[in-house]
Amino acid sequence: MKIKSDEGAELLMQAIVEHAVVDYQNALRHIIEYEKALSKKADEGLQMKLSIAKDAKAECERFFHSEYCFGFTGVSGEQFIGMIHKKGKRAKKKNG
Repeated sequence: MKIKSDEGAELLMQAIVEHAVVDYQNALRHIIEYEKALSKKADEGLQMKLSIAKDAKAECERFFHSEYCFGFTGVSGEQFIGMIHKKGKRAKKKNG
C-alpha cells in the first residue's frame, strides 16, 4: 500500500495525539490509584510511582497546550483536556 506524503503526515499527527491521550488517561488513573493506596498507608515505592504519574500528566498537559498539538487538532489545550475529562466521566458512568 502506497501512502501519499500528506496522508502519511496526517496519520502520524493523529497517532501522536492519540498516544498522548492514552498516556494522559493512564497517568490520571494511576494518580487516583496511588493516592488512594497512600491514604491507607505510607509507602515509599508508591510515593515514587505517584510522582512519576504526576510528571507524566504534566508532560501530557504541556503537549496539549503546545503549538504542535493546536496545529494537529485546531483545539486549545484547555478545550482538549476538558474533552478528555468529559470522555472519562462518561465512560466511568457507563461502566458503573
